[in-house]
Amino acid sequence: VSPAMDIQLAYNLERLLFFASDGDTAAVRAAMSALDSGRPALLAPPTLSAIRSTFTSCAVSDDDTLATMRAVAREHHVFIDPHSAVGVFAARTAAVRAALATAGAAEGGVICVITAHPAKFGAACARAGLPAQAVDKIQRLRHLPRRFRELKAPPAGQYRGGGADAKVALWAAEVRRAVEEADRARAASAPAAALSAPLPLAAPLSPTAAAPPPLIFHADAIAAAMASVPPSDIISAVARGFAAYSSGHVSVPPPQTLGQPPLACFSGHRDGQACVKSGYVHGSPTFVTKIASGGAGLNSGLMLVFSQYTFAPLAVLLDGGLLTELRTAAAGALAARLFAPRRPGCIGVLGCGVQARYQLRMLAAVTACRAVVVWARRAAQAQALAAELRAEGWDATVAATPREACHAAGIVLTVTPSRAPLVELDWVQGRPVLILAIGADSVGKQELAVGVVEAADLLVLDSRAQCAERGEAQHAVARGSVVLGGPRGETGARPG
Repeated sequence: VSPAMDIQLAYNLERLLFFASDGDTAAVRAAMSALDSGRPALLAPPTLSAIRSTFTSCAVSDDDTLATMRAVAREHHVFIDPHSAVGVFAARTAAVRAALATAGAAEGGVICVITAHPAKFGAACARAGLPAQAVDKIQRLRHLPRRFRELKAPPAGQYRGGGADAKVALWAAEVRRAVEEADRARAASAPAAALSAPLPLAAPLSPTAAAPPPLIFHADAIAAAMASVPPSDIISAVARGFAAYSSGHVSVPPPQTLGQPPLACFSGHRDGQACVKSGYVHGSPTFVTKIASGGAGLNSGLMLVFSQYTFAPLAVLLDGGLLTELRTAAAGALAARLFAPRRPGCIGVLGCGVQARYQLRMLAAVTACRAVVVWARRAAQAQALAAELRAEGWDATVAATPREACHAAGIVLTVTPSRAPLVELDWVQGRPVLILAIGADSVGKQELAVGVVEAADLLVLDSRAQCAERGEAQHAVARGSVVLGGPRGETGARPG
């Protein structure tokens, strides 16, 4: 499983002996010469003592290695190579941890430095039950032309008796000769201008080249991975995304919406829709397309990850819409973190579907307020959400009308598919209020009266370009009462 561990005369050994012997080059030369000729090397007591005080050891079987690779993937959602798994297993053993503690080196935990990629060890990954770790950079290398040159081994008689130094010197001369010969051949066959041209970052994928199949991640694995990520980390990641977009480092084309006017509705779902969205960070190795569908309490979705270099599909995330729910909720929580009143009093919620639940659970990471008033067109739906929230420690009540839900709320959350205003201006005047208008995600939808948008002290959008035709600003923009500029900025344009 870890073949490199079978190397008997590693080049690092000479370096170790040099430092352990306090730079005694004669002793190092004698030890390496003995080992090179198959004889045991005798170390001076101070050198041996220095090594023993620096290193501890542990036996690790193939089964231990494979089990550690699986454990790290399960516990940390990180794939490691078998060599690194040997070190991680050792670091977890009682004997090694005791030795580290004795040396005073484990007080703050143990850091395992991983220097190899699991993609180099496909057979070991397969034995451990891990997916093949083909990554974009490695895929690029696989499509580059392969060149090699056989080196001529120096005759044994030339270095016999000279030890390791003589052998290394002869091999170095052979390598130098081969490199110079290759340079002369390349110079003779290529124009002078081509010699100074930089190598391309990646060769294009041949039409006949067989790209490896994409990695497939199912909903349960994605949910397990995201369950271990603190909400604050998700919110911060979304903040970085907004900042990158608003600074011009991300390309996002207009979204495509199916199932909503001006297109025909989906069969059996007047409020259902499917959104197709794509984007990529400039200079990154991938681009992503997302399909998110939902309506009537049903949600679905997936994400497709492609290489910007080869255009090959790299991964399919069958998340069932989970990542969209988390991203949308994190955007709302980010806005609350930046703009919500310090003491909002209570949170008024209009709409009691899936996204309302994600929004409130993400809001809990940025505000101490746990008083919530919920409203839905169907009273049973509001009662169900309030019961769930009370079981989680919220002080949740049900409002009979949207106006009642907004009364005294310092944060108003709207998460409905409405196409007519639900919130009127006089309901939210006279006090600091942050309105998180989430539901109007396609052309024609509306949850706020136009006057609410027009009277806002600060109107913050995720994208000026998109919000001119979708979202709450579209109606004010259409009648010319709001111009998307000046103090009405984007979320990512605000420092922090």
